Amino acid sequence: MASVALLAIALGATSAVEVEQLKTEYLNSPLGLDTTSPRFSWAISSVGRGLVQQSYRIVVSKVGAGTVWDSHEVVTAVTHNIKYAGSPLKSGGSYSWSVRVTSSDGINSSAAATFSMGILAKADWSARFIGMASADEEQAVAPWFRKVFGVPPASLWEGQSALLHVSPVGSEPSYQSDLNLLCDCSGIPETEMFWF
Repeated sequence: MASVALLAIALGATSAVEVEQLKTEYLNSPLGLDTTSPRFSWAISSVGRGLVQQSYRIVVSKVGAGTVWDSHEVVTAVTHNIKYAGSPLKSGGSYSWSVRVTSSDGINSSAAATFSMGILAKADWSARFIGMASADEEQAVAPWFRKVFGVPPASLWEGQSALLHVSPVGSEPSYQSDLNLLCDCSGIPETEMFWF
């Protein structure tokens, strides 16, 4: 009887399955996606041998608005490039997604990640370019521009976030009012996004 109990404990210890490395479009929690059908991928790991994924279920939710896609259970061992097939994703929307995996020994495991959408249509764009129009050819080649703006105190940002999108052609760092460095734009390629 004791040997049966030890065998059960040993089997239980080796069958733990974890879902990890969740990616959206090959990225960890990406910001500003420009595809309306992002692809989801994950990996499974186990301390035991021979365990494989039997099925998955992906649920995508718009932050603050509820579920926009539920794949329901899909019987497959595929863990990569699962294409989004839900309601149209919105420009600037923030989304969370989770995947529940059932392994070959019947154990369920799940994990979650996030992603956000960029501007998907020209009509969704409401920003203005901050720059300097000049007839002076020298200034037109290397335009200098600056925009000062206020940021409310952190206490007013409870549960919220902001996105600073910088598209520099060589630029100076961006600073918060207390002079904490937010973004050193000097080594950025053409476009980059920053959360603060």
